[in-house]
Amino acid sequence: MQGKSPLALLDRTMPAPARMEDCEPQTSAAPSPRTVLGEAAATIAAFLLIAFALQVLALWIAA
Repeated sequence: MQGKSPLALLDRTMPAPARMEDCEPQTSAAPSPRTVLGEAAATIAAFLLIAFALQVLALWIAA
């Protein structure tokens, strides 16, 4: 251990980087339309829920 820097020890224990030959090629990088519509619906629902909560908060403060 004497004479070795801690960084050299870390470099030795890190796994080897993955090679591109080992990766499976993806058939399509684009998500399916059903996934896109589902995420859009969830985003819109969250936005409407937050807007409704802010309106309720404003009415509660004004009362």
